[in-house]
This record gives sequence, structure tokens and C-alpha cells, in this order.
Amino acid sequence: MKKLLLLAALSAISGSFAQAILYVDARNGSDNNDGSVSAPFATIHKARSAVRELKKKNGFSGATVEVTGNFDIPAADSFFSLSKQDSGLDAARPIVWQAGKKGATITGAHHLKASDFKIVADESVLERLRPEARGKVWECDLKKLGVKKLSRLPRQFTQWSEMELFAHGKDMTIARYPNTGWLEIPKIIDRGVNPVDRKTGEWENGARGGVFAYEGTAPERWDVAKGVYMKGFWCHDWSCETLRVAKIDTGKKEITSEGIHRYGIGNSSKWHTAKRRYIVYNLLEELDAPGEWFVDREKCVLYFMPDEHGFKDVYLSMRKDPLVSVTDAKHIVLRGFKFKYTTGDAVNVAKCDGVILDDIEVSYTSSRAIAFSGCFNSVLKNSLVYQIGGTGVSLGGGNRKTLVPGNNRVTNCEMHHCARLSRISGPCLTFNGCGNTVDHNYFHDTPYIAVTYGGNNHVFEFNEIACAMMESGDGGGVYTGRDWGSQGNIVRWNHFHHFGAAGVEWRKSQGVAPEFEPLKETVMVMGLYLDDCDSGDTVYGNIFHKAGWAMFCGGGRDNKWRNNLALDCTSAAQLDVRGLRRARPGEGTKDGWDLLAKIQSCDYKNPPWSTAYPWLVNVMENDPKLPIGTEFTGNVAVNCREFLRMWENKTHPAVTVLKEKLNVKGNLHFTDKPMRADSYFVQTNKADTARVEFRPTACFGAVTNHPYALLSSPEFKAACPGFPEIPLKEIGLRKQR
Repeated sequence: MKKLLLLAALSAISGSFAQAILYVDARNGSDNNDGSVSAPFATIHKARSAVRELKKKNGFSGATVEVTGNFDIPAADSFFSLSKQDSGLDAARPIVWQAGKKGATITGAHHLKASDFKIVADESVLERLRPEARGKVWECDLKKLGVKKLSRLPRQFTQWSEMELFAHGKDMTIARYPNTGWLEIPKIIDRGVNPVDRKTGEWENGARGGVFAYEGTAPERWDVAKGVYMKGFWCHDWSCETLRVAKIDTGKKEITSEGIHRYGIGNSSKWHTAKRRYIVYNLLEELDAPGEWFVDREKCVLYFMPDEHGFKDVYLSMRKDPLVSVTDAKHIVLRGFKFKYTTGDAVNVAKCDGVILDDIEVSYTSSRAIAFSGCFNSVLKNSLVYQIGGTGVSLGGGNRKTLVPGNNRVTNCEMHHCARLSRISGPCLTFNGCGNTVDHNYFHDTPYIAVTYGGNNHVFEFNEIACAMMESGDGGGVYTGRDWGSQGNIVRWNHFHHFGAAGVEWRKSQGVAPEFEPLKETVMVMGLYLDDCDSGDTVYGNIFHKAGWAMFCGGGRDNKWRNNLALDCTSAAQLDVRGLRRARPGEGTKDGWDLLAKIQSCDYKNPPWSTAYPWLVNVMENDPKLPIGTEFTGNVAVNCREFLRMWENKTHPAVTVLKEKLNVKGNLHFTDKPMRADSYFVQTNKADTARVEFRPTACFGAVTNHPYALLSSPEFKAACPGFPEIPLKEIGLRKQR
């Protein structure tokens, strides 16, 4: 009888069931209502059931569910999932879930009130706190929230994936030492590594906990038995991990790690002289600053020192499942929702076709924000993603082996301040698969790489990438690497600017706190980074401004760099022959350097690969470890220290081969700066080689202060008559959200 009444109510709402509209209101609704505008449901789960009933009736032609209010989905509650039975009929008749005019916010956290806390009075806890913190720290018993047991954190991890505390719209700081900046290791006692085993990889492998010296007296108050964790750049500036401490020898002033770092502790390269840096965090003894917090995982107790805002809007995120999951579905639209305060994904879309996320805002998640995997014809647009603990957005779709395009798209989105907790493993966007498009986005302010990609036949165009590489090295604004088969990708008409220390200084000049501490030894900051023999990409019409080594080709083959502008960069272009030393095609190594195995998995000698990439068919017979087929043509460099730089000695036999086979022509280099003494410019056997022009200030005047002004100036057009127009007005966001 109850079901019949519901169907009757739904029929009244939707008439002939064409374009039904249902309403959900978290505060004023009830799941005993009929879902009409005057009697809305209270939960989105109830609305989902109602839509499923509607779909069973003849004449159904799509539905819209308008959602209003705040929905907290803590760890114990079921998350909102959509599946095949929730699909729309087609692209013109989707199921639309959209926020109402007053907005809809979904969180994965417990909302804590001041009454949930009490001032710490336990003497055993007070003794562990620093004297200045006593009387200022409050505690919350998590068992009252249903938390019965918390396991110990692992001895080594890269991504923080545990609960996190937020207050007054901001992330609070896990208790740490020092409160700002990094500690530096004055001396390495034992790197904790075995020698390089060429059968398994190119680097030394961590075999035991490392030992290093420390300065000061702070470690003397840390209780190792309770768990002391160190997050650091232990060996390379592109690898940040957390290691648990095994032992602190206060007599020798030495720390031994229990966690085994993959590459050992301490520099592995003689040319890298900067001291390794780290922080110590997640320990009660260092809860001494407003806004810091710590969870005793044995007692299931949260400790918190409020800042000047007190207990305003305090949320404890605990949820590891997605807030919204869409799986095996078609023609669904999510529009206008806000997601925040969760440990897992905000939205996870898997194996879907035609799913659209529009005007979505995700902030303050502890790991990833949005994920598309195995999708086709799906879109993320007009959205904002920021303050994410790890990766902002992950997009995957299409079939590499068959080269069937995914036709997925990320467009008109802004993503910034990702890798908030991981520092390294968290670009704003990563995309892979085959045949996807990323256009008209703004990626900015990230400690490491802003965008990573892999796969085939993607288009990356009209994007602005700013303030990447703000805290680390050996990366770029956009990165891809170690794959002969990553062919057919196009990177065009993008603006890369202010990377590394230049980005930090630029933000400071704008009066914006950059939230990052740049490397003291600024090395290996790139604009577009085709790393480790990545091959087959076309890069043209891009602008690189203060973007380090702008066009970086790490030994890859058949890459075409055409008609790009590099302004005030360390170098316009870089090329090396690292494949001679490091590539091991056909040798079965498991570190990614068996480049042949990767393309064999795609049956590269037969269609469709042999048809799409014929130059790849005979790669093993054509100097496979050299960057054959790569060209730099028609590029312009202004105020760069050098145009093209190679790492190998000029007398290396490989250089002789490259002189004959590389196509480096028609490039212009305008500079007031003296060329580096070790700068090497490849001269080909062609008569039309790149030229070096001096005194750009005299040529272009003050317009060299900004690339758009430079490109638009009559002086530039006169000096570079063959340089094609770059559609400057199209670069970046189409509109502000």
C-alpha cells in the first residue's frame, strides 16, 4: 500500500513521467514526503529510490533531483552510490542531480562541537606536553563517535590517508617540529642502502633503516615507543616519504629510522650538495602551537589546541570510501555540489559513459578529490578543486592497445594547492589512457608537478600552468616519462610561467603567502618535462616564462618541438642521451626501463599501432637508445641563458650521430647574457641552423617584461616574421566560476 501511494505521488509530480523533478532538503525534508517542491525528501538515498521507481514506468524521459542543504556522511554511514540502474536514457535525457539555489554540501566528517571537548587534566598527558602548552590543549573521546580501535600507522608511507581535523574552513596542522620550515640533516652516518643491482633497477635500494645526526635537544623529549614519524626528502627532491623512528641515541645525537626509505637516506649524487630536509610530526610532545592536533591511536583520543577561532565549525574527517560513487552507469549529471572534509575520494566515477560533473567544488580532502577510471565520453567542467592532500583529479579512459579514444574531457576548471599533505605524489591533474582532451584550465600553486600524463593521442591545449615546482626539484609544470609508446600526444597553445623560486617570489610580490619553501639549491625545474626517453609527442605554440629549463627532452625519440617561445628561462631547450646509460629495452628489468616490453604489450608491430606510429616499428634496428627523430624547429628564445643544452661531452660518439640525424633549424635566440662556457648547440648538416641574436632590449624594448606584450609587439613580429600567431585570448579559463 505504501509503495502504491508513493507511485501515485510521483505520478502527480511528473505527469506522464517526462522530465520528472524531485526535491531533497536536508533540513526541512522528510523521507515520508512525496519529494515534491512543497514536501521534499530528507535524503538523497530516498530520492535515488524514487527515481528508480520512475524509470519503471512508460513515458519516462529523464529526471532532475534538486538537492539543498548540508549532508554529513561520516565513516559509519553508507555512501551515496549510483550504478547501471541509475542511468539516464541517453545524452539528451540524462538523470540530473543538482544543487538547489541555496547550495548543497556533502562532507565525510563528524561535526564536533565545543561540548565534545574538555580541557586536558590527565597528568600522564600533561607530562608529555611542553610546559607552555599545558592548560591550552583540549581532548575529545573518539569512542563516543563510534571509533572503537585505531591501528598503528605503518613504518613507511608516502600518502597520509588517516583522519584529519578542520576548523573554521581551514585544515589544522598535525602536531609537528619545527612549527614552520624544515630541519636539515647535518651528517649521514649510514644511508641504509645496498649497492646498485642493475638487474632490478638503476638506483641503490634501501635495505635497512638509515642513521643520521641531529642538532638541538628536541629529540630528547620524544617517546619513540609511542610512535615518532619523520616526513622528508631523504634522498631525491622528487621523493618524499614518512618514516617511523626506531631509535634516538641522545648521547651520540643520532636518529635511526625504522622505516626503510626506497633510495636510502642522504644524497646519492655527488653533484647534489644540498642537505637533506625533514620534519617530525604526529607526536603529542610537539602539540604546542594554536591549530595543532594529534590523535592517540591507542586511547582513541583527539587532542587539539584551538586557535583564535576556538571551536568554530570543527570537523574530523574519517571516511575513506568515496562520498559519491558512480559505477557502470551512463548519462548522469552531477551539478553544483560542494564536497569537503573527507579522507577518501569526493567523487569516484568508474567504467561509465557520458557522466558529466559540472560546477563541482572540492576542497580539503586528505588524499584525492575526483577520479575517473575506465570512462568514455565523460566530462569535468566549470569546476574548482583546491587544498587537496594528494592528487586533485585523476582521469583515465579509452583503450591504448586498440587506440579507441576515450573522448573524456577536463575543461574550464581551476585546480590549485594540491599535494597539501603528500608534497610530491599529488599533481593537480593526472590523465592517461587514449584520446582525451584537457583544455582551458588553470593549474597553479603546487609544491611539485602540476599536471602528469601518459598514454596516447591526448590533446592538452589552452591551459595556464603557474607556480609549479615551488618546493621540490626534478619535475616540471607538465610531466610525462619513461615510455616509447606514449605517442601521438599534442601539447599546444599553453602558458607555463613562474616555476620554482621564481613562483615563490612572484606570489610574494602580489602580497600572497606562497605556503611553500623553495629549495636552497634550485636544480632541475622544468617547464614541459618529457622524461626518461618518453617519445612521440608534438609540442608547439606554447609560451614558457620563467619556467626553468623550458622544453626538456630527456632522451626521447620522435618528439617535435615547434614554434614555442621561451622568455627569461634557464634554457629554452634541453636534450640528452640518457638512454645510452639507463635504457634497457628487452632486458626484462622491472623498474620501467624495459622500454621494449611496454610497446610489446600493445602489439606495436601490427595495426592499429603500426599504422598510427610507423616510425616505431623498427625502433630496435635504429639506434634505439638515442633520441632519433627529435626536432627543434622555429622556436624563439628571449633572455635565456642558452638555447639548446646537452649533457654529454661534445666528443661523445653519440653526439656525432645526433648531428646527422637531429633536425635543429630555424630557431632564434635573443640574449644580452653571455653564453655559458659549457653551453653546447647542436649544429646539423643543414645550412639553415639556429641563430643567436644579441641585445633583445634594443630589439624589443620594455615589452620583454611579459610574453603577451612581446608576442603582440611590432618589434617581435619584425624580428621573427615567420613565427606563427599564438591565440593568446583563448589561453586559460573561458570564464570565472
